[in-house]
Amino acid sequence: MPPETVSDLLVASAAAAYAGSFAGFVVHVAHREGSPRASLSGRIALWIAAALHSSFVLHYAFGFQVCPVKTIHLAISLGVLVAVFVFLVARIGPRASALGLFVAPIALCTLLASRFVRFPAVPETLHNRLLPLHVTANVVGDGLFVIAAAAAALYLVQARQLTNKRGGRVVGRIPPLDTLDRIEHRLLSAGFVFMTIGAVTGTVWIAKLGSGTALEVARTLLGYLTWVLFCAVLLLRATLGWRGRRAAIGTLAGFALSIVVVALYLLGAGSGAP
Repeated sequence: MPPETVSDLLVASAAAAYAGSFAGFVVHVAHREGSPRASLSGRIALWIAAALHSSFVLHYAFGFQVCPVKTIHLAISLGVLVAVFVFLVARIGPRASALGLFVAPIALCTLLASRFVRFPAVPETLHNRLLPLHVTANVVGDGLFVIAAAAAALYLVQARQLTNKRGGRVVGRIPPLDTLDRIEHRLLSAGFVFMTIGAVTGTVWIAKLGSGTALEVARTLLGYLTWVLFCAVLLLRATLGWRGRRAAIGTLAGFALSIVVVALYLLGAGSGAP
């Protein structure tokens, strides 16, 4: 069977599993007190999807002789896989299945993009010993930020429901506020460590790119701005006790900036820039 056909089969199977997982989590959240059966079905489907997604990455890497961390689309796909496995493996509370409402569709979209959107590999002129570390650190960091942002979004939803005295509508489906705040902080802290490693090793790229194009300069500046924003969220929490809603808003703002950076990276790669 041709490699392209195998890739298509793996992608189609994984996409179906991701869609099934999302459906399970939707049913769980739609149920007034939560549906353990739907939640379990969503998690099982997500495990299957993650296994098929991983198989696609491995098949593509070996079948087409490419290194996943040296190709932009596979690297981003790996980042979302990190988020999926963190969600599945980490013990973050019995009602954390609601986070799957964010994880499953993001993973599905990234999977389809990694298969059908073509981007060139990193140019040989930019290859160096720090490249795998730089890409891997950013991949892991972004994966952790996905879950942190999902927890932040659910925190704001839960807080609004409670403020409007509609807490009964979400009890049993969304983790308590303290749990969401703790999930967000821990994953943001861990992701920030990897992001810092990526930023430090990324200075090598800046030196090699020289002045760079306007797109490259914008991407670099936004990348550092994202780092500063996440740093500020963590520092304000440690020094001034900024928790809850303010920390959630800061986390979502940083995540939005990181998405813009990734989009600029893909745009630059699609036009031939590294």
